[in-house]
Amino acid sequence: MFGTLSGCTVSAENVGLLGSTRVGSRRVIQIAAGFMIFFSILGKFGALFASVPFPIFVALYCVLFGLVGE
Repeated sequence: MFGTLSGCTVSAENVGLLGSTRVGSRRVIQIAAGFMIFFSILGKFGALFASVPFPIFVALYCVLFGLVGE
């Protein structure tokens, strides 16, 4: 009765990411979220990501999408 209203569902992207990285711990996600919050406070770190050329960004996106969709 309590908890989520959607129930248990499986996402193919999450299964693919879990299969390719072999990391299923919630602690890893919590630490990554902490890093994202910390780095969002630092403007220089955001400027570093903003200075990445668009073709490099697209190439990284394609590679990471291929890993997740695997």
